[in-house]
Parts: sequence; structure tokens; C-alpha cells
Amino acid sequence: MEITKELWGKGLLLTIVVALFLSGCGKINIDTAPVVDLDEMCLHFTALENNSVILIVNHGGNKPDVKIKQYGLWKKWDYSLIVLSKGQTIYMKGDNPNGFSTGRAKFSQIATIGKISSGGNVLSLLYEKDFNKRTSVPEYGLYNIFNGSYGLVSAPDLPASELAKACYAGMFMGCKALEKAPELPSKELADSCYYAMFVGCISLKTAPVLPATRMKEFCYSHMFWGCESITTAPELPATTLANSCYAGMFKDCVKIVKAPELPATTMFENCYHGMFWHCSSLSHAPALPATKLEKLCYSSMFGRCSSLKTPPRLPATQLADGCYFFMFQGSGIEEAPDLPATELESSCYSTMFAYCSALKKAPDLPSTTLATSCYYNMFKDCTNLETAPVLPATTLVPGCYREMFNGCASLKFIKMGAIDISAKNCLLNWTEGVASEGTFIKNEKAEWDIRGYDGIPFNWTVSEASEFFSCPLIRTGRSAHEEEPPFTNQKD
Repeated sequence: MEITKELWGKGLLLTIVVALFLSGCGKINIDTAPVVDLDEMCLHFTALENNSVILIVNHGGNKPDVKIKQYGLWKKWDYSLIVLSKGQTIYMKGDNPNGFSTGRAKFSQIATIGKISSGGNVLSLLYEKDFNKRTSVPEYGLYNIFNGSYGLVSAPDLPASELAKACYAGMFMGCKALEKAPELPSKELADSCYYAMFVGCISLKTAPVLPATRMKEFCYSHMFWGCESITTAPELPATTLANSCYAGMFKDCVKIVKAPELPATTMFENCYHGMFWHCSSLSHAPALPATKLEKLCYSSMFGRCSSLKTPPRLPATQLADGCYFFMFQGSGIEEAPDLPATELESSCYSTMFAYCSALKKAPDLPSTTLATSCYYNMFKDCTNLETAPVLPATTLVPGCYREMFNGCASLKFIKMGAIDISAKNCLLNWTEGVASEGTFIKNEKAEWDIRGYDGIPFNWTVSEASEFFSCPLIRTGRSAHEEEPPFTNQKD
């Protein structure tokens, strides 16, 4: 065979390259990606005791695609019971890009019986081929997926940073053995994304970090309801709120002592509704700087917080329907905060301090123009309250003072400027259960003289005044007490 110049040149080049490589004078770099074992990264469950069971419960005709790997082989899950011995692990994946569940009525639960740990990437149930590269969850995608898994002690990874409506809602509801929450890295939320996520997780001791600064409707609503082992609430840096964003978030978290700071100044409807309801160890409330409120924004916020002695300042001067409804109901506060607003809205203070048995001092109520049911039940069963705030309004409106002091067994003094009390139910049962003797100051221009629960209490002394602010003028008086409340410019 004739050796041409071309072949000789190629051979020489190959010889030089090999020589350089062997001598270490040169290296050939070949880019090689590490081999990724996606199977090991899939969602998996490991039995921590014998006869542990995994099953799927489908609702509304939902039938997600699920494949399981056991004993080294993948197969399609026919939804039959999976029984594991202690130490056995089963892997799961599926092709469900539109969601393992697709709505509130069409969803599936992976339930566990017995003590079982979980791990891996939960997104393997949605994107079996490339879940390690995915960052999003569709609407209702993993809704209620582990709801009722009473023996689940650990959670899988939730790496998604792009959330959608109700994607994780109810996810670990009722997981009584869950001790640690997964990380929740997303800074962008969606409506109801974490709604009721950890409800009833009574073994959960630490809440996950919640870095988002812009809320969405119902995003954290009832998220930790009934998590009775959590002692510290996570920081809540959000400055932009949304409807019901924190509603019931820490309800019944009986070991939380201090509330997180709440820096937002712009309110939304129901934004803090029931946020700390029955947090019976809570002794420190956050500052509430908003000056303009929205419908039911603070309603039930600190209800039944029996360890809360000192309420936060409430500087708001622009109220809204039901804005303080039930706010401190049944709490331990001893002195009410100032309430500077002079323009009221329907039910704005309704039931605000009801059942606050330690309350001794009521706030001033300066408004002369009332709104429907504005003070309804406001001090109901405040058994230590002795003196009512001055009530300067001359014209009453439907339900305005209804049951306002009902059950205030220590109340002995009321000063009310009402002339017109014709509005429906304006005084209905408002003094039922007050002290058997006391003093009632009424407007000298008032012609009404109703006695009983719907007017002036029986056996109370009645006096008249012309002013109902800082300098009252007493016109007549018949006192059953040795000492009357101090007044200036008294006249016999």
C-alpha cells in the first residue's frame, strides 16, 4: 500500500497527540455530566414498623397516573393496598402535569397507616421524566395529598418556587405524627396556596420560614390551625396584604407566647380574622399601625387569648363594618385600648370585649353619631367592669346598644345622653345582669322612662344631666349610695 503525504500527515498528528497525552504535557478535556439517578430522587416512603400500609383514596372520579417501584422494578399502581415491613421503601412517580388533583371536588389522597417516613421530591408525582428540573405546581396540583396520614413522621421536599391556586392546600392536614415541616422556598404566593396546610399537626414543633412579602387571598389562612406544639411563630415580613391572608393562621396554637411583627399599614377584608384565636399562652401582641380599616379586618384576632393582659394600640380613625368584631372576646385584657374614631360603621365594635372577665376599665366612646349594631354585645359578661363609658349620642339607631352591658355583674354606673330611643332593638337586653343597685345619668331632655333590661335597671337611682362629655351638669339626683361618681357644677 502506497503511503501518501495525506495519510502520513494524519499519522504524524495522531502520534504527536498521543505522545503529549502520555507525557502529561497536554490534556484532553471532555465535558461529562454526572449521572443522575432520578429513581432515588423520587417521592418515597419507608416503613418504620411492620405492617405499615400505603393506600390511595380518590374523590370525584379522580384517577391520577401513579407508578411504584418496589424490589427494583417499576409498575403502574392499580390502587391496591401496599403493605410494607419495617425498613422497606417504595418509590412513586407519575405523569400528571395538570395536577395529581385538579379541584376541590376532584382530588386524591395518599394515606398511610402505621409509622412511615417520607422523602424525595414530591414533584415526581407530576413530572416523572424531568421533575428534578421543574419548579412549578399547577392549581390544586397537590391538594390534600397527605391529608389524614396520621403516622407520617417526615415530609418530602417541596422545591417549587412557582405556586398556583390551592396547590398545597390541606396537604398535611391531620398528620398528627409529623414533627418537621418541609422548607417552603417560594417568595411568590398564590391564592390559597398554603391554606390549611398543617391543620392538626399536633407534633409539629417548628414552623417553616415564610419569606414572601406580598400576600394573596387566603394564602396562609388556617395554615397552622391546631398545631399545639409550635412555640414560636415564624416571621411575617409582608407589607402587602390580601383578603383573608392570615385568617385563622395560628388558631388554637396554645403554646405560642409572642406574636410576630405585622408591619402592614394597608388592611384588606378579613386579613387578620381569627389569626391568634385561642392562643392561650400568647402574652405579647404585635403593634397594629393601620389608621384605616377594612371589613372584619381585626375580627376575632385575639379571641380567647387568656394570657394577653395588655392589648395593642389601635390608632385607626377610619373604621369599617365589623372591623373589631370579637377582637378580644374572652381574652385576659384588664384595660381596653383607646378607640379614637368618631365616625362609626355597622357592627364596628360589636362583641369586641365580650367575656373579658378581667376588664376593669372601658375605653372612651366619643362618637355622637351611631351606626347599626355598632356597640352590640360590646362588653357582654365583663363581670369586673364597674363603670360604663359615657354614651353621648342623643339619637339611637337599630341595635346600637343591644346587649352592650349584658351580664356586667359589677356595673354600677351608666351615663347616656339618648333622647330618641325609638329605633328597633336599640336597647334590647342591654342592662340585663348588671348590679342590683347603681346610678343612671340620663339626658335632661329625654322624656322616656323605661325600666328593666331594655332601659334603666330596676332599683337604680336616676339623675339628669345636660352635658355628656367632660363637664356633666347634674339637674336632679336621688342616690342610693353614700358616694356618687365625681362631677363638676353639681346642682341639687
